Amino acid sequence: MNWTQIKRWAKEQGYTTSRVKIEGDAEYTYEYSWNKGKAYSVRELATDIYNDLTNNKHLAHQKVYQKEIRWIKSEN
Repeated sequence: MNWTQIKRWAKEQGYTTSRVKIEGDAEYTYEYSWNKGKAYSVRELATDIYNDLTNNKHLAHQKVYQKEIRWIKSEN
């Protein structure tokens, strides 16, 4: 996933997105229009849009998955 692909996909779904460079850093923040939200990675942006499109249908699964990933990383 990269910014160009997510921006195009978001536009196809009817969302307006933008990318703002963080001053003095190589990082960006990503903003979206439907609730004036902000994401700090392309993955977060895509997840937020997907969750809005699906009315948070898979949010519980996503939270369990994130916990499992953190647990696995802490074990290594």
